[in-house]
Amino acid sequence: RTDSATLVRPLWFMTVDKERLKEWSMPDTRLRLEGFTNEINQNMPGASVSTGVVLGLINDVERRGFFARVPLLLLLAVLMVTVLFYLSMMVSGLVQSRERDAGLLKTRGVGTLHLLGIYAVEGLMMTSVAVGLAPFVAMGAVALAGKLPYFSDTTGGDLLPIEVRPAPFLLALGVG
Repeated sequence: RTDSATLVRPLWFMTVDKERLKEWSMPDTRLRLEGFTNEINQNMPGASVSTGVVLGLINDVERRGFFARVPLLLLLAVLMVTVLFYLSMMVSGLVQSRERDAGLLKTRGVGTLHLLGIYAVEGLMMTSVAVGLAPFVAMGAVALAGKLPYFSDTTGGDLLPIEVRPAPFLLALGVG
């Protein structure tokens, strides 16, 4: 019980193992600290818990993480616009080169539906090869990125670890 009549006001300090704290994610750390604060406040009425320093650090890291992602998002947007631009240029060139072939086939009696069928089969074959190979190429490129100097502190010069999961295959199928 703490009131003005008491002669002593206890103050407790707790130490935290830094290595165990590093294993927790930011949301997990925030949740555990809030749970600790709530538990102390429920079991010792009138007590106050100050975890402000740690929570302040977590907020600072989260804010810095957000601002670190903004340039990456902008770079990704520029990359996507560039890829779409070159893809449209390539499709435009492909259509112009196939215009002569389509004209020749039309003069030889091939109907529009038959011509669309030929192009659809060709497109499906190219797409199926790309859908089948793209996840493996992407996983290989990610694994090889561990050899880059940027990741050498994290990986020790080894390959980045990858896990074969269905998400890359589903994404490739959706894009295809």
